[in-house]
Amino acid sequence: MPTTVTTDSAKRALFEWLIDDASLFPPAGLPMREALRAHARHAESAYAFVGGRFVAPASRLDELAATRAADEKPNLAVVLDAASLGAKGNVIRADLARVQRVRDAGVTVSSLEFRLPGAALDANGCGLGRGRRGLAERPDLRLVRAGLPRRLDDAA
Repeated sequence: MPTTVTTDSAKRALFEWLIDDASLFPPAGLPMREALRAHARHAESAYAFVGGRFVAPASRLDELAATRAADEKPNLAVVLDAASLGAKGNVIRADLARVQRVRDAGVTVSSLEFRLPGAALDANGCGLGRGRRGLAERPDLRLVRAGLPRRLDDAA
C-alpha cells in the first residue's frame, strides 16, 4: 500500500525538533521557573513538534532540579559552561557531575554542548575552517559522536 504524503506530514518531517528552547539565554533571558513553564506550555501547543530540547547551562542544573515540578522532565541539551565562567581545575568533571545529578532525578539529557578551545578556530573565529581537510590537518583534535553512557562517571 503506498504511503500518502500530505502537506502536514511534509511540514512535520521538515520542521520536527528544528528549534531548541534556549529561553534561559539572551535575548529572552527568562528566569528558570518562567522558562520551564513556557517550555511545558509549548509542548502542549499545536506546534509542539517544532520545539526541541530545553537548553540549559550546566552551571544552572542544580537550580533547574530545585525549580522544576516533579512531573516536569524536559529533554535537555546541556551547555558545559564552567570553563567559560572562569572556573579552575577539572571543570568538565564538575559540569558532568551536575549533569549526572539531573539524570539520576529522571531528566533526559540528550546532548552536551561545549566550546572548542581557541586553537580549533580559524583566523576569523569561524569553527574548524576547512571542513574535513582542516580536521585531517589537526591531529591534536579529535571529534567523536557517541551516545551518552548510562552513568557519566563511566565515561571518565
